[in-house]
Amino acid sequence: MKRAVKLLGFSLILAAVAHAQLKDDSCRVYSGTLGESTGIGMLLHMKSKALGGAYFYRKYLKDIPLKGNPTGDRDITLEETDASGRVTGTFHLHLAEHDPQYSWTEVLRGEVLKGTWKSADGAKTYPVSLRLDHECTKPSGREYEVAGAKDDALVERNAQAFYAATIEGKREEVAKYVSYPCTFFQDGKRVSVKTDAEFLRHSDAIFTKAFVARIAGGVPHHMFVNYQGIMIADGAVWFDENGKARNFNNSPTS
Repeated sequence: MKRAVKLLGFSLILAAVAHAQLKDDSCRVYSGTLGESTGIGMLLHMKSKALGGAYFYRKYLKDIPLKGNPTGDRDITLEETDASGRVTGTFHLHLAEHDPQYSWTEVLRGEVLKGTWKSADGAKTYPVSLRLDHECTKPSGREYEVAGAKDDALVERNAQAFYAATIEGKREEVAKYVSYPCTFFQDGKRVSVKTDAEFLRHSDAIFTKAFVARIAGGVPHHMFVNYQGIMIADGAVWFDENGKARNFNNSPTS
């Protein structure tokens, strides 16, 4: 009996340690890979010591629901489900103590996740590597509400259309998803433009090969948001409350 009590106490301590890494009522967005190179993102939130959220393939930007719990010291398990609620796969992830890319000695608190994804039938197992991208809005509210957005779906629809047109080099299509006046950098100074025609005249200066590559590195889904707006690619582009591009930080040093 005493041994059982000790084991129960030890399990509770382990769970408490895992909870300390992902605090209750927190929300985080991670990005990384599943398998050798398949890009994925993951939104993960903790509520009442239970984990929930979704993950998505960068190619499709469609959420796949997740639910799970901490399973020990810095370990979590997440089950993915289909539309009927059937479990279709499981993530077993470890909250890494140290960042393998850097030589910092400070112990991490959930910034890096490493582990595996396994199909429900056990036939497929792939490595998973995720890195914290940003803190996100708690799931109880609208995701982009703090920026004044009233329709999250509209924000992402516009941002994704802008993103696709930019990558494909369709400048006139890009202009449909710009909020005027918008700003960009020219010769180290911020310039404001007020019309489609003016924007298109400057488009070659804005969308250099390097700047398009920066934008391509962003993900127009579960984006970072604050009272100033909504952004992708570490602030390369900021969107307004409707998901239309408002500020271009195209300076090479920005």
